[in-house]
Amino acid sequence: MKNEENKMQNGINTGVEAPYAVRRWWWRSARGEVRPPPGVRRQSTWHKAARRPQGGARPLAFGEVGDHEDRLYTAIEIQTERFTMTCKTVLTGDRPTGRMHLGHYVGSLKNRFALQETHRCFYMIADYQALTTHEDRAREIEGNVREIVLDYLTAGFDPERSVCFLQSQVPQLAELTMIFSNLVTLPRLLRNPTIREEMQEMGKSERTTYGFVGYPVSQAADILLFRPELVPVGPDQRPHIELAQEVAARFNRDYGEVFPIPEGVYGERLVGTDGTRKMGKSFGNAIFLSDAPEAVQGKVAEMVTDPARVRLNDPGHPEVCSVYNYHLMLDPDAETAVA
Repeated sequence: MKNEENKMQNGINTGVEAPYAVRRWWWRSARGEVRPPPGVRRQSTWHKAARRPQGGARPLAFGEVGDHEDRLYTAIEIQTERFTMTCKTVLTGDRPTGRMHLGHYVGSLKNRFALQETHRCFYMIADYQALTTHEDRAREIEGNVREIVLDYLTAGFDPERSVCFLQSQVPQLAELTMIFSNLVTLPRLLRNPTIREEMQEMGKSERTTYGFVGYPVSQAADILLFRPELVPVGPDQRPHIELAQEVAARFNRDYGEVFPIPEGVYGERLVGTDGTRKMGKSFGNAIFLSDAPEAVQGKVAEMVTDPARVRLNDPGHPEVCSVYNYHLMLDPDAETAVA
């Protein structure tokens, strides 16, 4: 009965089969208003304290009860004022498993931060998902979150234009993950090539956890809850975006049109300093965004440039030179300058 009353009040027909937990926030957003996920209070302690005259109680400090939700809602309100509803929404994020490197920059960071001027951008730090591979290093996550925020700022994140938040700030993401987990079969998850590759690289085939195999479902919830049109990610994340698209399509088919089908925006894959594998923290072949200039110079000096060029006067082969590829990806005028 409560569901029917809410539908009458909002004048929206979303279909009686849709789960109430999902419809609850969908009804609010479908009226043309930008709302945060459910549970983020509008008239909150933080907002009331902030409106009090001088001499009154201070606003809650960061980390106090209620503050994380309220700050997120305030940021979303600012985004609403800056953009019209015709502006496309962008959602993407990273797991706080360590410092970010050039592979992250050319794979995703460059694309996502270039959209800030013309799109409503939300960047999530997926602290819960970090536990899927770092369950034994949970104490490192807090420090890694700080490192990622600093790397974001280095790569072009503008807190005046976009919103950055923690996955754990939005408990409704876990709720939606639970709902979506009933729409995806285990064989479908195991067919994910990125999951299989990571299982082999980390030697997790014999001790794979439920959370690790299922984190693409959590990622689908992270994406779809904010109903974005664009998701800028690295090329190895394509299977995850495809799964999110499948989940959205199945939910819409079974319960009514709720989620737009997001479109992936894919960056480039950068080879590591070893010249053989993709750049990665665990491979020891990364140039980090926070590396000092002398550290970068040392890593580049050790790279193999052209194995086919034995003598100094032999012709070069820039197409197989990793350093030349770095130039092409990081400097748009590099090819003209070298030529």
